[in-house]
Amino acid sequence: MRKCSRIGCDRFHVALDLCQIHYDEHRSYQRRGIRKNKKLESPLTDVKRFWDKVEMSDGCWTWRGARFSGTDRGQFKAQGKTHKAYRFSYEIIKGEIPQGLTIDHLCRNPNCVNPWHLEAITQRENNLRVPRDQFCSRGHQRIAGTRRCDICSKEVSALRKRRYKLAKESAHEFSLETRSIGK
Repeated sequence: MRKCSRIGCDRFHVALDLCQIHYDEHRSYQRRGIRKNKKLESPLTDVKRFWDKVEMSDGCWTWRGARFSGTDRGQFKAQGKTHKAYRFSYEIIKGEIPQGLTIDHLCRNPNCVNPWHLEAITQRENNLRVPRDQFCSRGHQRIAGTRRCDICSKEVSALRKRRYKLAKESAHEFSLETRSIGK
């Protein structure tokens, strides 16, 4: 279990990387509108907190912290602002992202924060690299020039055959016509 992020505190964290005592203190300052959060005072503490939420391996470095709702993109709060985790990682290691450029995941893994898997490119180039229609909603490669995915098409075909076979068997069992089953 992680420890409280306050220097000299050895208690286990409860929320916001703070122990119960420091978290309660933080909340009381918030209620009174006083901005006294020692975590926000040092960018080095933010960097350490960031890397504590990353699972490093030989390839992709997986983000294990909070995510933006409805996406696989990680989020990280530092210096009072919410950052995209992969952009924060890029800026820590490679420096500021040039204006007008966006970050592309070369590995195509939205959870990856490995800065060597990230590249600053124009939005146009990013759009040209992976067309939105290249993958179906389940992540399979689409058949070239169509909106169909070969894997999903085969699964749907197998399900329809199975449904027809069951309908035919049920119709025979109850002396009904096949077309009256399953409608």
